[in-house]
Amino acid sequence: VRGGLSWTGWKDHVLVSVEGEKALDSRPRLLAGVEIGIPGWLWGRAGYRSGQDAGAGFPLGLGIRVSGWDVDYAFADYGNLSVTHRVTLGTRFGQP
Repeated sequence: VRGGLSWTGWKDHVLVSVEGEKALDSRPRLLAGVEIGIPGWLWGRAGYRSGQDAGAGFPLGLGIRVSGWDVDYAFADYGNLSVTHRVTLGTRFGQP
């Protein structure tokens, strides 16, 4: 079972989300996050994850849009499994 809520406010500069899930064979998990930025250009992100054997904690991220391209960076600490750095490059088709 999974459910969540999100809220966008302050002239679309802030996004807050909370999600919970419970699989039949695992503990309940809580995921929460906030994104603050300048719409259409720059975003900072922070989150929280609970209920995982590895990776519970506070991931961080940054996103930037330049000439129709999105570059996103994310950092997450997975405890004994070390840290991850993720970089993605994306674009949107059919949207301004």
